Amino acid sequence: MPLTRNLYREDEVLAALRLSLVRGRVADALFWVQEGIESDLDVQIFQTLLSVWLHAVGVQNIPWLGWLVEALRGDLDEAAIISLTTELAKSRKDSSVFALLGCGLEPVADHVRPSPLPETLCGLTKLETAFARAVLQGKPAFAWSLAAPLWADGRADEILWEIQPLAVFNRIQEALAPIWSDEFQWSFRALGVLMATSKKEFIGTSIPGAEPSDLAAWAQRKEMPMRTRRALAIPQECLYWFTERGATKMTKSTETNIMGNLRHMLDRSPFWMEKGLDDPDTFDSYFTSDIPDEWSSADRQKSHGRGVVPPVPNPDHGLLFHGALRRSYGSVPSKLVWRGCEDSLRILTERWATAKPATFELGIQAAYEERGNPIEKWDLTPATICVVAD
Repeated sequence: MPLTRNLYREDEVLAALRLSLVRGRVADALFWVQEGIESDLDVQIFQTLLSVWLHAVGVQNIPWLGWLVEALRGDLDEAAIISLTTELAKSRKDSSVFALLGCGLEPVADHVRPSPLPETLCGLTKLETAFARAVLQGKPAFAWSLAAPLWADGRADEILWEIQPLAVFNRIQEALAPIWSDEFQWSFRALGVLMATSKKEFIGTSIPGAEPSDLAAWAQRKEMPMRTRRALAIPQECLYWFTERGATKMTKSTETNIMGNLRHMLDRSPFWMEKGLDDPDTFDSYFTSDIPDEWSSADRQKSHGRGVVPPVPNPDHGLLFHGALRRSYGSVPSKLVWRGCEDSLRILTERWATAKPATFELGIQAAYEERGNPIEKWDLTPATICVVAD
């Protein structure tokens, strides 16, 4: 795994940032963002910010997405980066998008009342009518299940547009072009359904400016020698979030990577390769006092250490996919999907009990692309209950 400017492992910096944001630890989040930005991980850092906003904030702070788009179109100076990170960490947390994505893998049977639709929604098919009614009647899980076959031809977006135009993210890929990944597509679709069913008003505001104290701390870290700069250790619990060390046995340690094997590890790092490792001045510039071989074990273990997989395989160990999810989302409430986070964790546990997709988004994308269309078996007649046929 490539190393960052201050010899953290890249994947662990991103995992630590995600955990800090979800837990609302502003100072820690800024520390990890700065480490990533100064290590040329700009795209990965902003993708992590976007992922956390989608799956742990969402409808609770819709203006944040506008601030991100504005920042990507303008000058991404330190003040803007600090403001985006701070506001995301401080935002009220809500795992409704995460909940809807997980629950949607087991379509939710429900019912809709035979209520009239607005004139703009006349002439719909039976399925489209049921979807529109589910949205208007505030049933996000049912609406999400009904929408499954309506995304491919754009009908779900067209219906959502008539109900809540702000819930349609048909140009979001263009707006987020510098950091866009197709893995975000299903998350934005889930967010759109939640926005349309929530009936909240989404009012844009100007992003607050960066706190002088945060700007000062950022500037101060720039002047610190490497060992002093490494003030935070990688939290043990975030190693389970799809890091290489999270798949390494406890009998092995990565600590040797920054001792006798340091030069080889730096050769693998995009950041360090650009610094000219054959130039003695490079080491003098970055290792101003000493090198990791001369650090204490406690200093080295802020970024390196033993793996987390037991020597004897244990199917219940937290390395598994659901263990990582629980550590990140288990304490974040789902305010728009009833028991959503709890049910989502259960479903994802069952689906990925032995699998380790590279990211949550990648696993969700694969699951939805492979999913069939169970809606064909449903009775969509408005009634007291809608059940799945045998």
